[in-house]
Amino acid sequence: MAHDHLTLQSLLELVPDEEHAEALFLSARWPDGPVCRWCGSVGNARRLPGRKMLFHCRDCGRATSARAGTPMAASHLPVRTWLTAMFLMACSSQGISARQLGFRLGLQYRT
Repeated sequence: MAHDHLTLQSLLELVPDEEHAEALFLSARWPDGPVCRWCGSVGNARRLPGRKMLFHCRDCGRATSARAGTPMAASHLPVRTWLTAMFLMACSSQGISARQLGFRLGLQYRT
């Protein structure tokens, strides 16, 4: 599938579930492997079992999240919802209001 002409339908096919959405986000965020936000080590972290997108650095021993430093950091929304929101914002030539975005995603305005 060519990614130069991504439609909403093809995005939803690309990320049919949360697992695929997380994998897509991780590959875009860290193409060379997890980066420790504390020591800067690249690709020397292991995923913590049972914790979504949380990694333990083997160099400094601290944990870091792929969501850290992004608007998703304090959010409990699924990554798939965030990717859909990013797609809708990027494809709106005149922008999209928070109220309209919430309506399209089935979320409340506060969210």
